[in-house]
Amino acid sequence: MLIDKVLPTLPPELSIWECAAGEGVLGDDLAAAGREVILGDIDPQRRSIIRLDFLHDEPPAETEGSIAATNPPFGKSGLLDPFLVRMMSLLDCGWLAAAVLLLRADATATIGRNDILNRAAAEWTCCWRQRWIPGTTGQPRWWFHWLVWRAGCSGPPVNHRVLK
Repeated sequence: MLIDKVLPTLPPELSIWECAAGEGVLGDDLAAAGREVILGDIDPQRRSIIRLDFLHDEPPAETEGSIAATNPPFGKSGLLDPFLVRMMSLLDCGWLAAAVLLLRADATATIGRNDILNRAAAEWTCCWRQRWIPGTTGQPRWWFHWLVWRAGCSGPPVNHRVLK
């Protein structure tokens, strides 16, 4: 959905900063779609990923004016809210042109995140539950939303419900 629905709404000339890259799978897909991608993570899983603590380190110079796009840490880690605050800070100060985050549906229904989520320009709701582990047969638990924030846009988000 990111490649087919979300990215076409964003300037194609801007590079993508995958700031929580993990193993780099999302970044690889973005690069395969023809985007210039900068990969960073606090615990890089391969050489092409910059070691970077998104919450505390200065962003790499090459990410200025880019679009941050990632599947941020969520769940019991307690990192989602600080991650959202940091992302909005980089957007508000003009470092980022846009931010695109994949969030679990339950993360978008939290009162404490209301102000940040309502600032988004657009939201794409995945009307299916994503199977993350190939070959598994059980029913997946979660469904997700892609949210897009743009510099200078204060929301509210336009929601797009998308079938597979």
